[in-house]
Amino acid sequence: MNSLNLTRDIIRYTRYIQHDLIILYSYLFCQAGVLRSADETRQRLEEQLYHATYGIEKRVTDLQTKYGTKDKITQYWINILLQKACEIKANQPGRPSDSISVELRQWFSEQPGDKMNPLLTIDSTLTIIIPC
Repeated sequence: MNSLNLTRDIIRYTRYIQHDLIILYSYLFCQAGVLRSADETRQRLEEQLYHATYGIEKRVTDLQTKYGTKDKITQYWINILLQKACEIKANQPGRPSDSISVELRQWFSEQPGDKMNPLLTIDSTLTIIIPC
């Protein structure tokens, strides 16, 4: 009789432990992260582009790390802007950073093509219904 009670208790506690492990696993790995809107993501990417026109690579990477926002198309333009800013600073060392930034923002606005992921420009109030 004693071994039967012991076996029953072991099974009961094992179920409790399994249940707790499932809850712990769900808490650690199954919860959604921070929800972001397209508008918020677009603003963060525009901020990165703005800092790239000043040639501040550290600030751009800090923003990407802080907010977890990075886009391949935008990163392509960020790299170009950082390179152009460094070239202008090397060729004209006394030129103010604000002047360089204004010139690069003007140049950037004149460039054809997408500056960031086109999906970020879709109206956020649009509802998409997927048929079953």
